[in-house]
Amino acid sequence: MSYSNKKNFIFYLIQNFYVGIIPVLSIAIFSRIFSTSDFGIFALAMVFGNICSSIINFGFHSAYESFYFRIKNQDEKENLFNSLFYFNILVFLVFLIPINFFQNDISYVIFNSNKNSEFILASYIACNLSFLNSFFLFKARNQKNGKINSLIKISIVSIQFIVSIILVFYLEFNIKGLIYAILISNLVVLSYLIIFMINKKESFDAKILKKALIFSYPLLPKLLVGVANSSYDKFIIK
Repeated sequence: MSYSNKKNFIFYLIQNFYVGIIPVLSIAIFSRIFSTSDFGIFALAMVFGNICSSIINFGFHSAYESFYFRIKNQDEKENLFNSLFYFNILVFLVFLIPINFFQNDISYVIFNSNKNSEFILASYIACNLSFLNSFFLFKARNQKNGKINSLIKISIVSIQFIVSIILVFYLEFNIKGLIYAILISNLVVLSYLIIFMINKKESFDAKILKKALIFSYPLLPKLLVGVANSSYDKFIIK
């Protein structure tokens, strides 16, 4: 189901306002509890997670958007989505094993200490779950369904805010509670989307995956440079 440009504009306007105000409210709350050093650890952990998820994603978001509008058949569009989505999950799980094994070493490289190794694994999972949810955001946007796109984004932000309050104030987590809130919110929404928004009739297509890899893999250096540029200030502060 698609919506008119007027309705989509209203949906995206509400989404942008809500998604913009919640982080400001979160900062106002948690900046009274955590030190700048705590936020520095959080930021560096999320940089690691974002870099890993960018590599694992292979630029498939760009490939999905490009191929989606070239394909006319709806079943083939669903096949495209499923092929890229399932492959991303597979690569995410494969890389999860060595990152879990070497998390102490990675922590020492990033934080000069292995006492924050728990942040490494949590940020890796959280950022990759966020990237997987982005597939559904792109799918809704490509279908001109601003309502679903906004509901997904608002749900993630709302659950993340509520869970972070519970973890930090009631369960007395430290700054890692913010990372776990990102992980849990994305996991909850992703689980729902997999159950109700994936076309189970369409499966994995190796030919489509190969075409997507050929298209997207040259974009990987650009994606990594973009992540590095956006994270440069955090490494300098560190």
